[in-house]
Amino acid sequence: MAKRLAALMLAALMLTGCAGLSVKPQRPEAPKLPAPEPPPARELTVYDPLESLAPVLEQYSQSQGVTVTKAESPDTAQLAVFGQQPGPAAARDLTQSEGLVRVLAPEGPCYGFSLGSASYGYVADADLLKALLEDAGEAETVQKMSSQEWQSFTQALAGWLEKGPARQYYNLKGVTWYLPAKKEGAAAGLKAVFSVEGERIGTPLLAPVLGTCYKTEEEFSAAGQRSNLMGGLNSLYTLLGQEAASFSEGGLEAFAKGETVFCRTTLESARAACGKEKNLVLIPMKYSFDSTDLHGGLSLAELLNQPVQVSGGWLGIPAGTQQPQEAEAFLLWAVASEEGRKIPHDQGPQAPGMPDIARAISPEGMEKLIKLGREQQDWSREGRRAFTTAAMAVLNEEGAKADA
Repeated sequence: MAKRLAALMLAALMLTGCAGLSVKPQRPEAPKLPAPEPPPARELTVYDPLESLAPVLEQYSQSQGVTVTKAESPDTAQLAVFGQQPGPAAARDLTQSEGLVRVLAPEGPCYGFSLGSASYGYVADADLLKALLEDAGEAETVQKMSSQEWQSFTQALAGWLEKGPARQYYNLKGVTWYLPAKKEGAAAGLKAVFSVEGERIGTPLLAPVLGTCYKTEEEFSAAGQRSNLMGGLNSLYTLLGQEAASFSEGGLEAFAKGETVFCRTTLESARAACGKEKNLVLIPMKYSFDSTDLHGGLSLAELLNQPVQVSGGWLGIPAGTQQPQEAEAFLLWAVASEEGRKIPHDQGPQAPGMPDIARAISPEGMEKLIKLGREQQDWSREGRRAFTTAAMAVLNEEGAKADA
């Protein structure tokens, strides 16, 4: 009996001791997740040699958190400002984009957006011209030369550079003038009279030719047969032949180095290439038009006494870009956002000059004309006939499209 009572008391004590305990289920510790990685840094590489987009790119970088870096050429850029309207070899067709940027592009192939305007013609160093002219005048004298005086002057320069400064003369206002007896100072490095930025034939060169018959792009686009342009094409051939007589393949770079007297380009491009080292002036292209070449287009004064107003640049995505997404993002921001609408586009700074009517020529037509200029080597009478006939055929193809 005593043993049983002891057992009951022990059981009671054990129950009493456990009455305040509560058993909680064991939960496994939550795994420690790695900290989330920051989003990849965004970077946009831009080729913009004239820095025409600099303010807009700075604003874009600050508002969108994108690092903008400069590229040395379009080949290494995601986005580029082209000096001339790009074609399929240079830029992507924005209408074929997989992103939303395709809705921004107009119908048909679109290789870039226009940025403001610039003045196109022959650029020269005013100080060099003054040294070459000596007592005959200054840069303004060359700007006002007739096509005949221009031909006499540039032919004299070509001979002066080829044969040495030995009594080379030209005619101006009925007076015979001589070039300097020595090639020194600003003229010391000269190797040729002319150079051209880009292709020898482009829309600015063709604009006065079309201007002999049409006043606007719309008039040209609506016209059918273009046989009245033959006089203008003959003047174009003459101008190209004058350039070929003393021509450097070095383009704008050769001019910036002081190797050519004139460079056919925009004043803005030349300023960017030369900096403040040269006192640059712009000279209208000296076509040999006369009244018989005019058929309802611009007047002789409009065609001969002013430069051509061209796009200040073309904003596009280089053809070789492998990752266009950042460039497309910028284009969307530039056109669709409230901030980005400040980008100049066609509302940018407007330079003086006659309209670039030849912008109405299709990209395919321009490719043919560019190739024609690139391959032209024969400056004989037969060469003239072949050149003008081939150019007319291209322009008539454009007319056939209008009639269709």
